[in-house]
Amino acid sequence: MNTHKGFTWGFVDTSKASGCFKFDSSLPTPTINKTNDLLINVKVISLNPVDYKLPTYLSLFSVILKNRKLVGGNDFADEVLGMKFGPPSGAFQQFILANTNKFGNVIVKKPKELSLEQAAATPTCLLTNYTAMSKVKDLSNCEVFINGASGGTGSFGILMAKYYYNSKKVYGTCSTRNVSYVSSLGCDKVIDYTKENWQEELNKHVSDKKDLVLFDYVGNYEMLKYAIKNKTKSFISIIPDRTTTSFATVKYLSLLYWNRLLYKLSLSSTDTQIINVEFNSEKLQELINWYGENGFQNRVNLTIHSLDEFSEAMDKLSSHRTTGKIVVGMEEK
Repeated sequence: MNTHKGFTWGFVDTSKASGCFKFDSSLPTPTINKTNDLLINVKVISLNPVDYKLPTYLSLFSVILKNRKLVGGNDFADEVLGMKFGPPSGAFQQFILANTNKFGNVIVKKPKELSLEQAAATPTCLLTNYTAMSKVKDLSNCEVFINGASGGTGSFGILMAKYYYNSKKVYGTCSTRNVSYVSSLGCDKVIDYTKENWQEELNKHVSDKKDLVLFDYVGNYEMLKYAIKNKTKSFISIIPDRTTTSFATVKYLSLLYWNRLLYKLSLSSTDTQIINVEFNSEKLQELINWYGENGFQNRVNLTIHSLDEFSEAMDKLSSHRTTGKIVVGMEEK
């Protein structure tokens, strides 16, 4: 039996992101056996927070799961690129068997303008932003605020709000060291949260709150309260409050869903939602072509790691101090 290398859920030490994974040099290489199967030799993967958060959440079942060779990961690139949601057989391996008819499998052609590293960085971030922003009617007539603008999802969010949806004005938060980077993405007003109060800055610059849409890509309960109190158009989140307490998560989700119900009953002016990424190959192909043709791949910061630096890369991602995207080459030197 042919084998290849990858990273399975190892549950070695779930107190850190890298401890959720174990290097495995003897994963069975899959074979094509169904119509629409594609055997892909993965050259580069990119990392997303869900990659380590999912095994962390499931660590209570580690005794059952750790010996099952469950391969995590999502984003990959070769001459095709896309998403292969894991486990049991995600993108964090040198060969994947993908099928476009299966849930969690998104496969598109790599535009010639993109390197493998640039291509691997795109799938989850492009489709997450599309899923979130498509929830808002007529975003071109809105002002957009993105919390977490210097991270992976936030970087793509600035680009898409500004240049794909043509929003009237785009605001974003980041720390001092990333202000120039976020500005270079097209952000009209960068709010340095270490020096400025984001609420005061929005109050100062936003012309009409009813046309303000907040995209929370970090998890901020105060931002949710601000949206509801100020009767903004929408508040859309991809993650509950990121503090470690379960109470904070429950509090965040309770307010979000309670207000969502009130909105449906026409008792609240603000639509509040938390979204899951839409697996859509046709839309990803459209977005990746737009991304490459407009040269946006040269704006998003990439941190590139080799196969033997996977653990370092994963811990860097979980520090919440990364700029842009982290990608890992899957070929051995």
